[in-house]
Amino acid sequence: MQRAFIEVKERFPFKGYMEPKLSKYYTVSSLLMEQLQRGARILDIGCGPCDVSAILTKLGYKVTGIDDLRDPWHLIGRNRERILKFAREFGIELITSPIEKAEL
Repeated sequence: MQRAFIEVKERFPFKGYMEPKLSKYYTVSSLLMEQLQRGARILDIGCGPCDVSAILTKLGYKVTGIDDLRDPWHLIGRNRERILKFAREFGIELITSPIEKAEL
C-alpha cells in the first residue's frame, strides 16, 4: 500500500495536496482491501482530483470516478485539464457529468 501511495504522490499534479491526508488514504485503502478482492470495480462518487481513485487503481481495483469538476477549485487555471490527464494516466474512467445524468 505504501508503494501505491508513493507512486501516486510523485505523479499527482497538485504538489503538497496529498501529504496532510495520509491517514485518510490509509484508512480508505485498508477498509476496501479487507472487503474487496483486487480486480473488483469501485465507483468513486465525488472523486475530485482522483487522488483516492489513483491509489485504489494502483492497488489493483478498477475505478470509475464521477465528479462534474465544476466547483471553484476545479475551475482555477488548468486544474480541470490536469485532473483529466491524471485520471487517464492511471486508467481511471472519469465521468464528468452530474451524478443525476451519469450513464453507468
